[in-house]
Amino acid sequence: NAVYASHVLEHLESPKKVLSELARICKNNATITLKVPHYLNGQATADITHVNFFNGQTFDVLNLCPDYLELGLRLKRVQYKTYWPFWPFNILLNIDRRITELLFSKILPIIEINFELTVRK
Repeated sequence: NAVYASHVLEHLESPKKVLSELARICKNNATITLKVPHYLNGQATADITHVNFFNGQTFDVLNLCPDYLELGLRLKRVQYKTYWPFWPFNILLNIDRRITELLFSKILPIIEINFELTVRK
């Protein structure tokens, strides 16, 4: 059982409601893969249909915050991706999310973030 959503959440008024519904309809241990643009990606802010913006720590609340723990979703993995000429740096970007957000995201163009969530019922 799996769900894959590429560049959808940034367009939705209430991502939490969508995540809640996904958790409800998925079986236990299902994987939900979400791709979103990084908030520093120029396309993220240039698109007027984007109402939400994401960084690599956005879904940390799923594992920490009581309001989100009740959704039954756990953050399993976060992966950053950059543009073609910078692909060799993808490995570096994915070593430590804190360093990536504080330092590398200001230097290297991050095109998107892939979040992998697991349903826990």
